[in-house]
Amino acid sequence: MGLTNNSTLQTMIEDESLVNQDIVQGYFMDTYHNLTNKRVMGLKWITDHCRNAEFVAKIDDDVFMNFHRIFGRLKSIKDRRKYLVCYRLNANSNFIQRGINDKWYVHRDDFRGFKYYPFTSCSGLAVLISIDLVPLLYKAALISPFFWVDDFYLFGILPAKIPGVIHYGINEHVSLNHRRTFNCFSKYKDNCELFVGLTDPDNNRNLKVWDEIEK
Repeated sequence: MGLTNNSTLQTMIEDESLVNQDIVQGYFMDTYHNLTNKRVMGLKWITDHCRNAEFVAKIDDDVFMNFHRIFGRLKSIKDRRKYLVCYRLNANSNFIQRGINDKWYVHRDDFRGFKYYPFTSCSGLAVLISIDLVPLLYKAALISPFFWVDDFYLFGILPAKIPGVIHYGINEHVSLNHRRTFNCFSKYKDNCELFVGLTDPDNNRNLKVWDEIEK
């Protein structure tokens, strides 16, 4: 996470870190437009401390990843290098939002003359990154101008600077509807065809979906 102006909250964060050693905090404010900083900080931390991992999973908190099935999918590519497994967004297919009130508003000076993002990228719902790619992404970030749309920066701009990166699309196994996600796992349990599904964090649906699979 980033920094907070709330001294009480900062004390709680530090206490949590002392007790459980499960927090990494960077020197930037924790805001939506600073998510790129948070992602790059993650790349650095993983590069420095987690080189023995096989891959890294970046998962949003309102998303469920079916590790039972995704591990099976990874067997076919585990010996390959420099890969991303995700809901793939092909180059020139992902519209750049220019409306001032759009959630992912991009200023006209960024990607001037483009209507669509020019590189293949990933939706940031859930992305698996091969461990060999992480330090390469971090090195690319050190020489790349800041761009606040973190998913495209991390999974589009940076990989475009690295020869040989492969985006493995699992689009047919991703649900962007939380009702479909819950209904699929409720009905079919671990036989549900989904690898990744949007859930409803306010309803504890992640835990409910996991319970359904474990049954």
